[in-house]
Amino acid sequence: MTSHRWNKSPFRISIGIAILLASTLIYSPTAGAFSYNRTAAVNYANTWSLSYNTVYPVFSSDDCANFVSQALTTGGVPWALGDGDWSNLSNWWDIPATSPSNVTLIYVLGNQNSNSASLAHGLYDYLNETGVGWQYGSFSYSSGNPAPSEPNSNIVPGDVFFYNFNGTGAGGISHSSFDVLTSGHDSLNPSFVGTLDDEHTGTSIIGRKGVFWTLKPEAVHDGDAWQYFTIWYDHIQA
Repeated sequence: MTSHRWNKSPFRISIGIAILLASTLIYSPTAGAFSYNRTAAVNYANTWSLSYNTVYPVFSSDDCANFVSQALTTGGVPWALGDGDWSNLSNWWDIPATSPSNVTLIYVLGNQNSNSASLAHGLYDYLNETGVGWQYGSFSYSSGNPAPSEPNSNIVPGDVFFYNFNGTGAGGISHSSFDVLTSGHDSLNPSFVGTLDDEHTGTSIIGRKGVFWTLKPEAVHDGDAWQYFTIWYDHIQA
Protein backbone atom coordinates (compact mmCIF):
# COMPACT_ATOMS: atom_id res chain seq x y z
CA MET A 1 0.00 0.00 0.00
CA THR A 2 1.38 3.40 -0.94
CA SER A 3 0.18 6.96 -0.56
CA HIS A 4 1.35 10.46 -1.36
CA ARG A 5 3.73 11.98 1.21
CA TRP A 6 5.07 15.53 1.31
CA ASN A 7 8.53 16.64 2.36
CA LYS A 8 8.51 18.84 5.45
CA SER A 9 10.19 22.24 5.21
CA PRO A 10 11.46 24.01 8.38
CA PHE A 11 8.70 26.58 7.93
CA ARG A 12 6.03 23.89 7.76
CA ILE A 13 7.48 22.15 10.80
CA SER A 14 7.34 25.39 12.80
CA ILE A 15 3.71 25.84 11.80
CA GLY A 16 3.06 22.25 12.72
CA ILE A 17 4.56 22.66 16.18
CA ALA A 18 2.27 25.61 16.82
CA ILE A 19 -0.76 23.64 15.68
CA LEU A 20 0.20 20.62 17.73
CA LEU A 21 0.69 22.69 20.88
CA ALA A 22 -2.62 24.47 20.35
CA SER A 23 -4.64 21.34 19.65
CA THR A 24 -6.56 19.54 22.38
CA LEU A 25 -6.61 16.37 20.29
CA ILE A 26 -2.89 15.68 20.35
CA TYR A 27 -2.07 13.14 23.01
CA SER A 28 -1.59 9.43 23.33
CA PRO A 29 -4.90 8.07 24.63
CA THR A 30 -4.97 5.39 27.26
CA ALA A 31 -7.67 2.95 28.27
CA GLY A 32 -10.65 4.76 29.76
CA ALA A 33 -9.32 8.21 28.88
CA PHE A 34 -11.85 8.93 26.16
CA SER A 35 -15.51 8.39 25.40
CA TYR A 36 -16.27 5.88 22.65
CA ASN A 37 -19.64 6.04 20.89
CA ARG A 38 -20.06 2.50 19.61
CA THR A 39 -23.36 3.30 17.90
CA ALA A 40 -21.77 6.08 15.87
CA ALA A 41 -18.83 3.86 14.93
CA VAL A 42 -21.09 0.99 13.85
CA ASN A 43 -23.37 3.32 11.91
CA TYR A 44 -20.33 4.66 10.07
CA ALA A 45 -19.13 1.16 9.20
CA ASN A 46 -22.57 0.13 7.95
CA THR A 47 -22.87 3.31 5.88
CA TRP A 48 -19.48 3.02 4.16
CA SER A 49 -18.82 -0.74 4.06
CA LEU A 50 -19.68 -0.95 0.35
CA SER A 51 -18.22 2.35 -0.82
CA TYR A 52 -15.39 4.81 -0.15
CA ASN A 53 -15.75 7.96 1.90
CA THR A 54 -13.52 10.28 -0.09
CA VAL A 55 -12.96 12.80 2.70
CA TYR A 56 -10.46 10.17 3.81
CA PRO A 57 -7.62 8.68 1.73
CA VAL A 58 -8.55 5.68 -0.40
CA PHE A 59 -6.33 2.62 -0.86
CA SER A 60 -8.30 0.67 -3.44
CA SER A 61 -6.12 -2.43 -3.25
CA ASP A 62 -5.79 -2.59 0.54
CA ASP A 63 -8.28 -0.38 2.39
CA CYS A 64 -9.18 -2.62 5.35
CA ALA A 65 -7.34 -0.89 8.22
CA ASN A 66 -8.08 2.55 6.78
CA PHE A 67 -11.81 1.71 6.86
CA VAL A 68 -11.63 0.37 10.42
CA SER A 69 -9.66 3.44 11.56
CA GLN A 70 -12.31 5.72 10.07
CA ALA A 71 -14.98 3.95 12.11
CA LEU A 72 -12.84 4.22 15.25
CA THR A 73 -12.27 7.95 14.61
CA THR A 74 -16.00 8.48 14.10
CA GLY A 75 -16.69 6.68 17.38
CA GLY A 76 -14.37 9.03 19.25
CA VAL A 77 -11.01 7.24 19.48
CA PRO A 78 -8.73 10.30 19.56
CA TRP A 79 -5.81 10.90 17.28
CA ALA A 80 -2.36 10.40 18.79
CA LEU A 81 -0.09 12.60 16.67
CA GLY A 82 2.90 12.20 18.96
CA ASP A 83 6.00 13.43 17.16
CA GLY A 84 4.07 13.91 13.91
CA ASP A 85 5.87 11.07 12.12
CA TRP A 86 3.34 9.07 10.05
CA SER A 87 5.71 6.07 9.97
CA ASN A 88 6.03 5.85 13.78
CA LEU A 89 3.66 3.08 14.86
CA SER A 90 3.25 4.76 18.26
CA ASN A 91 1.33 7.52 16.48
CA TRP A 92 -2.19 7.09 15.13
CA TRP A 93 -4.46 9.33 13.12
CA ASP A 94 -7.00 9.18 10.30
CA ILE A 95 -8.08 12.74 9.60
CA PRO A 96 -11.10 13.57 7.42
CA ALA A 97 -10.56 16.52 5.08
CA THR A 98 -13.77 18.17 6.23
CA SER A 99 -12.59 21.54 7.53
CA PRO A 100 -9.83 24.10 6.82
CA SER A 101 -8.12 23.27 10.13
CA ASN A 102 -8.08 19.57 9.29
CA VAL A 103 -6.71 20.27 5.81
CA THR A 104 -3.95 22.40 7.36
CA LEU A 105 -3.14 19.69 9.86
CA ILE A 106 -2.97 17.08 7.09
CA TYR A 107 -0.57 19.34 5.17
CA VAL A 108 1.65 19.80 8.21
CA LEU A 109 1.77 16.08 8.99
CA GLY A 110 2.41 15.15 5.38
CA ASN A 111 -0.35 12.55 5.23
CA GLN A 112 -4.00 12.07 6.13
CA ASN A 113 -3.35 8.94 8.09
CA SER A 114 -0.48 7.20 9.84
CA ASN A 115 0.85 3.76 8.99
CA SER A 116 -0.78 2.49 12.17
CA ALA A 117 -4.14 3.58 10.78
CA SER A 118 -3.65 2.28 7.25
CA LEU A 119 -1.87 -1.06 7.80
CA ALA A 120 -3.62 -3.93 9.58
CA HIS A 121 -0.58 -5.10 11.54
CA GLY A 122 0.20 -1.49 12.44
CA LEU A 123 -3.31 -0.94 13.78
CA TYR A 124 -3.08 -4.19 15.75
CA ASP A 125 0.21 -3.13 17.33
CA TYR A 126 -1.03 0.37 18.13
CA LEU A 127 -4.26 -0.73 19.83
CA ASN A 128 -2.58 -3.41 21.93
CA GLU A 129 0.57 -1.51 22.86
CA THR A 130 -1.30 1.62 24.00
CA GLY A 131 -4.10 -0.19 25.81
CA VAL A 132 -6.73 1.47 23.63
CA GLY A 133 -7.54 -2.08 22.57
CA TRP A 134 -7.51 -5.18 24.71
CA GLN A 135 -7.06 -8.56 23.08
CA TYR A 136 -9.55 -11.08 24.44
CA GLY A 137 -8.18 -14.04 22.57
CA SER A 138 -7.88 -15.62 19.15
CA PHE A 139 -9.28 -18.46 17.11
CA SER A 140 -7.52 -20.59 14.51
CA TYR A 141 -9.14 -22.87 11.98
CA SER A 142 -5.84 -24.76 11.87
CA SER A 143 -6.86 -26.39 15.16
CA GLY A 144 -9.54 -28.32 13.28
CA ASN A 145 -12.32 -26.99 15.51
CA PRO A 146 -15.45 -25.28 14.16
CA ALA A 147 -15.66 -21.58 14.88
CA PRO A 148 -18.00 -20.48 17.68
CA SER A 149 -20.90 -18.29 16.64
CA GLU A 150 -19.51 -15.51 18.85
CA PRO A 151 -15.77 -15.06 19.47
CA ASN A 152 -15.94 -13.90 23.09
CA SER A 153 -18.60 -12.45 25.37
CA ASN A 154 -16.46 -9.32 25.86
CA ILE A 155 -16.37 -8.59 22.12
CA VAL A 156 -19.23 -6.31 21.13
CA PRO A 157 -20.20 -4.10 18.19
CA GLY A 158 -17.57 -1.41 17.77
CA ASP A 159 -14.66 -3.78 18.37
CA VAL A 160 -12.05 -4.96 15.85
CA PHE A 161 -10.96 -8.27 14.29
CA PHE A 162 -7.50 -8.99 12.85
CA TYR A 163 -6.58 -11.83 10.49
CA ASN A 164 -3.55 -13.86 9.49
CA PHE A 165 -4.65 -15.79 6.40
CA ASN A 166 -1.59 -18.03 6.33
CA GLY A 167 -0.75 -19.11 9.86
CA THR A 168 -1.00 -18.55 13.60
CA GLY A 169 1.47 -15.74 14.33
CA ALA A 170 0.36 -12.16 14.92
CA GLY A 171 3.32 -11.04 12.84
CA GLY A 172 1.47 -12.28 9.78
CA ILE A 173 -1.63 -10.13 10.30
CA SER A 174 -2.68 -8.64 6.96
CA HIS A 175 -6.38 -7.82 7.34
CA SER A 176 -8.82 -6.21 9.75
CA SER A 177 -12.60 -5.86 10.00
CA PHE A 178 -15.15 -4.14 12.24
CA ASP A 179 -17.70 -5.78 14.55
CA VAL A 180 -21.22 -4.47 13.80
CA LEU A 181 -23.70 -7.02 15.22
CA THR A 182 -23.58 -9.54 18.07
CA SER A 183 -25.73 -12.13 16.28
CA GLY A 184 -27.27 -12.36 12.84
CA HIS A 185 -27.23 -14.21 9.53
CA ASP A 186 -24.30 -13.67 7.18
CA SER A 187 -25.68 -11.37 4.49
CA LEU A 188 -24.00 -13.36 1.70
CA ASN A 189 -24.14 -16.85 3.22
CA PRO A 190 -27.22 -16.96 5.51
CA SER A 191 -26.49 -20.45 6.84
CA PHE A 192 -23.72 -18.87 8.94
CA VAL A 193 -25.20 -17.26 12.06
CA GLY A 194 -23.31 -15.32 14.70
CA THR A 195 -21.28 -12.17 15.20
CA LEU A 196 -21.15 -10.10 12.02
CA ASP A 197 -18.62 -7.61 10.77
CA ASP A 198 -18.11 -5.09 7.98
CA GLU A 199 -14.91 -4.89 5.97
CA HIS A 200 -13.13 -3.26 3.08
CA THR A 201 -11.20 -5.76 1.00
CA GLY A 202 -8.26 -6.01 -1.32
CA THR A 203 -10.24 -7.96 -3.89
CA SER A 204 -12.29 -6.92 -6.91
CA ILE A 205 -15.03 -5.57 -4.63
CA ILE A 206 -14.78 -2.59 -2.27
CA GLY A 207 -16.15 -4.31 0.79
CA ARG A 208 -18.68 -6.56 2.46
CA LYS A 209 -21.44 -5.73 4.94
CA GLY A 210 -22.72 -7.98 7.70
CA VAL A 211 -20.59 -11.08 7.17
CA PHE A 212 -19.66 -13.86 9.62
CA TRP A 213 -16.79 -12.75 11.83
CA THR A 214 -14.23 -15.36 10.74
CA LEU A 215 -14.82 -14.54 7.05
CA LYS A 216 -14.81 -18.27 6.30
CA PRO A 217 -17.91 -18.21 4.05
CA GLU A 218 -16.42 -15.41 1.98
CA ALA A 219 -12.99 -17.07 1.92
CA VAL A 220 -14.51 -20.25 0.52
CA HIS A 221 -16.25 -18.14 -2.10
CA ASP A 222 -12.98 -16.35 -2.96
CA GLY A 223 -11.02 -19.61 -3.08
CA ASP A 224 -8.81 -18.73 -0.08
CA ALA A 225 -7.42 -21.45 2.17
CA TRP A 226 -9.63 -20.63 5.17
CA GLN A 227 -8.36 -23.67 7.10
CA TYR A 228 -5.17 -21.73 7.83
CA PHE A 229 -6.90 -18.61 9.14
CA THR A 230 -6.17 -17.19 12.59
CA ILE A 231 -8.31 -14.35 13.95
CA TRP A 232 -7.62 -12.06 16.91
CA TYR A 233 -10.31 -9.93 18.57
CA ASP A 234 -9.72 -6.60 20.28
CA HIS A 235 -12.10 -4.75 22.57
CA ILE A 236 -11.88 -0.96 22.47
CA GLN A 237 -11.43 0.20 26.06
CA ALA A 238 -13.15 3.46 26.80
